[in-house]
Amino acid sequence: MSALSPRIEALTQELAGDDAAAALERFWAEVAERGAPLIEAVPDKPDRRIVTFLWRQPDGAAPENVLAVALLASADFADMRLTRLGSSDVWYRSHIVRSNVRTVYQMATNDSLVPFYEDPDLLARMRNWTPDPLNPRTFDSAAPTDKPDGFRRLMSVLELPDAEPMPWFERAIGIPTGSVEQHRFASELLGNERDVWLYLPPGYDPAAEPYGLLLLFDGAEARYVLDAPGTLDALLAAGRIPPLVALMVSQVNRNDELPPNDRWVQFLADELLPWLHGRAHVSRDPARRIVSGLSYGGLCSAWCGLQRPDLFGNVLSQSGSFWWKPDPFERDNPAVPGDAFEYEWLTGRYIAAPQLPLRFYLDVGTLEGLRLGNSITHLHANRHMRDVLRLKGYEVHYQEYAGGHDYLWWRSTLADGLLALVGREPGE
Repeated sequence: MSALSPRIEALTQELAGDDAAAALERFWAEVAERGAPLIEAVPDKPDRRIVTFLWRQPDGAAPENVLAVALLASADFADMRLTRLGSSDVWYRSHIVRSNVRTVYQMATNDSLVPFYEDPDLLARMRNWTPDPLNPRTFDSAAPTDKPDGFRRLMSVLELPDAEPMPWFERAIGIPTGSVEQHRFASELLGNERDVWLYLPPGYDPAAEPYGLLLLFDGAEARYVLDAPGTLDALLAAGRIPPLVALMVSQVNRNDELPPNDRWVQFLADELLPWLHGRAHVSRDPARRIVSGLSYGGLCSAWCGLQRPDLFGNVLSQSGSFWWKPDPFERDNPAVPGDAFEYEWLTGRYIAAPQLPLRFYLDVGTLEGLRLGNSITHLHANRHMRDVLRLKGYEVHYQEYAGGHDYLWWRSTLADGLLALVGREPGE
């Protein structure tokens, strides 16, 4: 929803006066002191705020466009463009947003405006996006192994005043920490190699009772961006979970490996888990095993549970891509008028299957209700999967957070998922 910031309205009037230069200096001094974006009240609506993204025009020719790449009101890049205030150095765009939102964004100039799923080299384009130079709060959403040539996916953080706390987000200091070993794993079945990280909890004892298992996909991100080891350490130190062994497995090509396919499940069953049992004392009871992932990884976790409930009894999905269908973006079979593709392929498989011995934690962001391409939204697809699972009789823990499809929230909600599936009260 578009809006005009009261501060921008006031500046517009000031620029029409006799001392426009002084007005601009005062404005930018305010921004330097308070930071950006501007956050202002909405009269008579305490659960709303006017959020105004800003960009300061440097000396020289104006860019063709300036964008605040934030999935707030639209997934269309053209709708993310800022407007220049007359001939001044102020560019702005305002939105009315719920006051509990926390999300990430970047700034872009001279962007092509090509839609997400129509850009053949989106990653190269994203390398030109930058954090907001007027906002000191940033979050690094790329793992070290994903940063060739020093590339960092540094995002700016937008946090409104009623945003929920994230009690498990920061790494706790002064508590016992587990060990993390990095290994290079070669798969004969898949014909490739990948990095895996093995976490052993503090005080790990191979002679003790077998440990529960947390298996995480997108292993580099789980290790460094989600900081899964730090989350496990903190929850364990607080007495909120039992000791777990965690295996974080990276992807060679996540778009091929994580959407439902039999070879990936076979790789886990026949190669990776046997390798793990040779290195850690892990329970073989599926009720004590969690398979976890985000986005495509959440989809894959639910697929693994459906295919091998004898291996995994708990599914932890963060913003799972339950909208998915084979050839999801119709690249092999472009859509034409009259096509009505059926999405939510995996949800349909759960509808058709008998109830299995599985438990679920699902989450999704309220900002994931924007449609990308021809597919349905993450928000709709997760709500539908929740409803289907509950109607089938499954135990389902579900939450919606006031944010988007991003690691900022996933780093926090990983703890929520673990508490839902294996949590306990301190002292139990």
